[in-house]
Amino acid sequence: MKKTAAFLMICAAALAAVIGCATSSGSGGENLKNARTVETDIVIVGGGGTGLSAALAAAEQGKKVILLEKMGYLGGATAMSAGKVPAAGTKQQAALGIEDSPTALAIDILRPGDWSQRIDLVNLVADNAKEYIEWSEKQGVQWELETNLLYNGQSAYRMHVSKDAGAGLVKALSDAVNASPNITVMLNTPGTGLISNAKGEVTGVSATDNRTKENLRINAKAVILATSGFAANREMVEKYTPSIANAYPLVAPGATGEGILWGLGLGAGVRNMSSYQGYAPISFESKKGLGQSILNAGGIMVNSDGWRFTDEFAGYSNLAATIVNQKGAFAYMLWDDNIAAAQRNLVNQWEKDGILIKANSIQEMAGALSVNSSRLLKEIDLLNAGITKGMDYLDRVMLPKQSYKPPYYAVKVTGDFRHTQGGLTIDLSTRVLKDDNTVIPGLYAGGGVTEGFSSTGGPGYMSGNGLLQALVLGKIAGQQAAAY
Repeated sequence: MKKTAAFLMICAAALAAVIGCATSSGSGGENLKNARTVETDIVIVGGGGTGLSAALAAAEQGKKVILLEKMGYLGGATAMSAGKVPAAGTKQQAALGIEDSPTALAIDILRPGDWSQRIDLVNLVADNAKEYIEWSEKQGVQWELETNLLYNGQSAYRMHVSKDAGAGLVKALSDAVNASPNITVMLNTPGTGLISNAKGEVTGVSATDNRTKENLRINAKAVILATSGFAANREMVEKYTPSIANAYPLVAPGATGEGILWGLGLGAGVRNMSSYQGYAPISFESKKGLGQSILNAGGIMVNSDGWRFTDEFAGYSNLAATIVNQKGAFAYMLWDDNIAAAQRNLVNQWEKDGILIKANSIQEMAGALSVNSSRLLKEIDLLNAGITKGMDYLDRVMLPKQSYKPPYYAVKVTGDFRHTQGGLTIDLSTRVLKDDNTVIPGLYAGGGVTEGFSSTGGPGYMSGNGLLQALVLGKIAGQQAAAY
């Protein structure tokens, strides 16, 4: 059975001058004399998809790895995900005759961000996505190509879904980690800082075992930050991603941003800190996701004043921020009988759940929603005119196929916030870079703690970006740290 322990050690600069120890970037206060020292080749902070992939990749090179996880379980944000990764040129695509390429994938990722992202980083991940799918299958992950939905922004069917979603992905990777004699997993073990020497080289991590309260110093040849983003850090969310701060937080509790803060303490650069993934629509009452089917079929959004306020087909992350910044942080998803007939199972389920509102006229619907009747009537008239002309006044590309007709249906909705997509600047070897683009020796990073490739805000996020970033960069970080 794997050893599961943890560590904490903080050596402030003033203390270093007194007792001659290395400095630590992070919270501090404990005397190094009370810390037990542990030696390893590589220490990884964070046991989600990034950390698990990094540990396996480094262990394959014969390196001894310590994997720290602050929670009492592995998985992080990856376990909460849908387990979907876009990859191009895979055997799953070939079996169905689907032609695709890493270049096409990279272009699709760059387009929503208006090509403002790091093109070299996007190309790196797109080029290595197929190889990750193949490599992870050897670790026990089972992937299936999703062909029942072409995701918004994707030019080909390329979304690969792990068996049993994110939980299944984490289980497969965790089983492989626990089977490796080169990897020691330490749960309930938050890292508390980075240890560096006088040359500025990162030489280890301080940590604490929350069960025994033992302080530990882990010396390593290389350190990998896999601590995820800062979605669970309210102060950082309000500072960097205020547009989504009103959303319901459906975030990994361990994503508290410490890895980014440690890097900043060593002079690291950061990028795309305003980037995030939100999701809408979700039920205002239950906070359960409602999916995109109604909107894709032609459903619209109206606010508490009865006005439409956005292109409903602009993407679920952008839609989340738009909804939560309406008065009351909610909206009504509204559709007609044509759409209901095509989505009868959903409609019946929502009626059973007690969240469905039905009306025989727009006036009746306005009364049920407590919105201005004349405004709502005007919106439906404008929508129907746009359907007839093939041109929506809010520039919605995908319009309903038929004009709206009674009866009408609605659900009160809001948006949630799932993870951040900005962080430490890295090079193509996943080495953390300073503000001046020089390398911080010995420090690597991957996943949500690093700069993402969804540009800024929420509109640049495309389905699968977060998990693609986490898994592929995690594997590369493990390989590169092993070679350091």
